[in-house]
Amino acid sequence: MRALVFAGLLLPLTDFAQDDKLLCKNLTAVRTEERIVVDGVLDEAIWATAPIGDEFVQNEPRPNEPATFRSTVRVVYDDVAIHVGAILYDPHPDSVMQRLTGRDNIGITDWFGITLDPYQSGRNGFEFIVTTAGVQFDAIVANEEEDGNWNAVWRSAATMTAEGWVAEMSIPYSAFRFPKNEEHVWSVQFLRLVGRTREKTFWNPIDPLKEGWLRQCGVLTGITDVKAPLRLMLYPYVSGYAQHFPQNDPAVNDWSSTFNGGMDVKVGLNDAYTLDMTLIPDFGQVVSDNVVLNLSPFEVQYNENRQFFTEGTELFQRGGIFYSRRIGGAPLLRGALYDALGDGETVTKDPGVSKLINATKVSGRGANGLGFGVLNAITRDTYGTITDSLGNTREVLTDPLTNYNVFVADQQLPNNGYVSVINTNVTRDGGVYDANCMALDFLLNNKARTIQGGGDLRISQKFGEGQATDPGYSYTAGLAKTGGAWTYNAEYNEVSPDFDPNDLGFWLYTNYRGVETNLNYTKYKPKAPWQRWGVGLQSEYLRVVLPDHFFNFAVELNTFRVLKGFNAFGGSVRAEPVVTYDPFEARVPGRLYEFPTNIQYTAWISSNYNKPFALDVNGSYRTFNDRDRKTMALSFEPRFRPSDKVFFIVPMEHMFQNEDVGWVAFYNDDIILGRRDLRTTSIGLQGSYAFTRKISLSTRVRHYWSRAHYVDYHVLLPDGKLAETDYDGLNDDGGSIHDVDFDAFTVDLWLRWNFAPGSELTLGWKDNIFTRENVVAQNYFSNLNDTWRAPGINSFSLKVLYFIDAARLVRKPST
Repeated sequence: MRALVFAGLLLPLTDFAQDDKLLCKNLTAVRTEERIVVDGVLDEAIWATAPIGDEFVQNEPRPNEPATFRSTVRVVYDDVAIHVGAILYDPHPDSVMQRLTGRDNIGITDWFGITLDPYQSGRNGFEFIVTTAGVQFDAIVANEEEDGNWNAVWRSAATMTAEGWVAEMSIPYSAFRFPKNEEHVWSVQFLRLVGRTREKTFWNPIDPLKEGWLRQCGVLTGITDVKAPLRLMLYPYVSGYAQHFPQNDPAVNDWSSTFNGGMDVKVGLNDAYTLDMTLIPDFGQVVSDNVVLNLSPFEVQYNENRQFFTEGTELFQRGGIFYSRRIGGAPLLRGALYDALGDGETVTKDPGVSKLINATKVSGRGANGLGFGVLNAITRDTYGTITDSLGNTREVLTDPLTNYNVFVADQQLPNNGYVSVINTNVTRDGGVYDANCMALDFLLNNKARTIQGGGDLRISQKFGEGQATDPGYSYTAGLAKTGGAWTYNAEYNEVSPDFDPNDLGFWLYTNYRGVETNLNYTKYKPKAPWQRWGVGLQSEYLRVVLPDHFFNFAVELNTFRVLKGFNAFGGSVRAEPVVTYDPFEARVPGRLYEFPTNIQYTAWISSNYNKPFALDVNGSYRTFNDRDRKTMALSFEPRFRPSDKVFFIVPMEHMFQNEDVGWVAFYNDDIILGRRDLRTTSIGLQGSYAFTRKISLSTRVRHYWSRAHYVDYHVLLPDGKLAETDYDGLNDDGGSIHDVDFDAFTVDLWLRWNFAPGSELTLGWKDNIFTRENVVAQNYFSNLNDTWRAPGINSFSLKVLYFIDAARLVRKPST
């Protein structure tokens, strides 16, 4: 089986000897003694003499062709910052898009940006963008992926002219890391988007047929005698919350309030490494999760929305074994609270998350390409409260004092390869078990970056009472062709039954091995009526590890087409042409459920986002060779932009699953699976209004309704087939104990004011209503009415965060 990874992959390995003939432009920065005023007017004398970077080249829609409109850029510097001045010519300045949005949410409008890779790694960098409306966007680039959660403090301005528009930036050295050299040579890229035509151009050409856009940068030279400043940035905050929840008890106040204060700290340990610390953190203003009804055997993975754990954590994603939501997540022993209930007792306090005391991370990468990262966080003891009929209370431990630790070392290799080692560790106080997981991850490329090989090895183990001490493992090995119009890859995966990194990671499937292959063709050269198009073929073959048994085989064909007017459509066909065997649904190790053959069709369309009205539509239909079993889903997402300040989306989705089969109970030593009709409806609103580039209002409303009605039940036989059973799933009143009607209604409303660089005042309102019943509502509107009448948590909050740059407080000594 393992030999299948390499069988049939007679790749042209001689490509490893090819030369990398990428074009690399050079721009020289010049020192200025004149103070640069960032106002979007390049009237300082130095701008007239600084060397010019021009001759931008298209990446979209016509790759490698000259830009339609001329762009020129100059770079000057002083002891504090580099300054970028760009003149973006446009023969129709009245047609230049000037959409006003909140920070880091630039959308489709005209903008100009710079990407810096001071260590010339070809994988990691810093990106700064300013729009015609003066809106800033910044991101840290890791492994050539943008992380917009990263925020720096820098200045920018944009002005309209008779010839187009001008962008000006001042980026202090404290905003990014660079090596300690007398003369600096940095990789640099300048980029521009013409909003109305969606033409994206780059100063140094980027060929979409070549893998890796960051390595296709030019070079910035001329910066000398510049030293990294003191990087000590403080973010003190104060916050207050008022929360309302109807207690239905006259003796208990429905309102509660809290006040908090704390600080985030960033310290530059040297030119390469940064320490981030959050002291007494406050995450009360994070956006609500998209909670769903989960009837599957797997946990639902939710996005991380806490800024400390989203900003600058790219190094910790190596190996795929770190999931930051575990830190301060649901208490480990939460079930013990309900197991401890006696007669006449009720749970009166059940914290849904553990309290985070503090968190610290150190990360960075040196000039030799070696990167290190350490993240450590501590959560305090968490207790639930039980109250008896006389009002007496007692506390039950639901989560002990816990230390979470992540360590990673990552060495960059020639041709943008890497090898990394990561370790996660969870240590708990008392008699609760501890856990450890380690991963080795590597990637190798040929010189031309057209062929790559890679893999990983992971080992997990738990220690303590009642936990197996045998380690579990997971490994992957693969080869791929990544350059050119034709790309393909094959990969072998194997995961042991005991592999479990989930104390500080997120992993769904275990106890399987398999081979996956992908073959894709993409055409980038526009030819009427297409701007670009592609087609792909994927296959998957899986087996259960213990006991060795066939698991699944699937093949999929997909395609997409983008028209010259930026309307797009695509679709796919996925087939599982043979009976497969599901090792998870039975909830018992070693028991398999015989899954019927099926075929699924999907289709989607997406209209031009430049228009005031745009529409995304997605649809799918899956039919099974099993009675009347089928699944249908349809989603609409109209997008409205009535003005340059207003934008909102109304996502709507409905899914219909007829005679879906899933586990319901254990009954007389039998495994009972039920056939159920599932209906899920989701309607929302996501909108924003920008008063100015510093003051914006955003909202996110979501109503999710899912219901399951069971039509019959079956016993699972040892061979995986279903048979009749006398289990009826009814209570004493004749009602179903398995039918479920679940609602989630959430509102997030935020008013943000960036009142000073790096500083923010946020006023928020959150409304959360969750209901779960055994009686299924008859229609959407009656259900919505019931939901609105259900008790919910209303939270009103105010948070003020202020940025202090210690470098500005340090005065130079007199000479």
